[in-house]
Amino acid sequence: QFKSNKRLPALDLAQAINSKRRDKSERLVHIDDTPSGAGEGSMDYKLLARHTNDPITCIQASERLLVVARESGALHLYTLPRFSLDHRYQTGVTAKKLAINCNATRVSIINGDGLLTFFDLYLKEGESQPKFERKDVWI
Repeated sequence: QFKSNKRLPALDLAQAINSKRRDKSERLVHIDDTPSGAGEGSMDYKLLARHTNDPITCIQASERLLVVARESGALHLYTLPRFSLDHRYQTGVTAKKLAINCNATRVSIINGDGLLTFFDLYLKEGESQPKFERKDVWI
């Protein structure tokens, strides 16, 4: 037989209502804006109605990065937990699936045709992107 403590959720709810936490963990930012991580952004739902000409195709996150792929082939790199736009890259590939390696230095991109490519996020001066492509990769 299972017994639940009905009082515990009520205590959690009361603590959530009474807490005076100043930093907000949720905020809305439009994809065409450039957040600096300085705390701008709010829960302004008018942002949801704004249109973009370059929609998001997929996203991937790690402990310290959020990578957003757009239809034009652009990759937006946001640092976490501040959520500031770190870099914008142009890959020339419309991503359907993304994956980040364990140390967040490389992204694998699979497009709609099943072509796998790698993209290095932090290249040193004079280095070029790897020329790796693999066809017929499952999405």
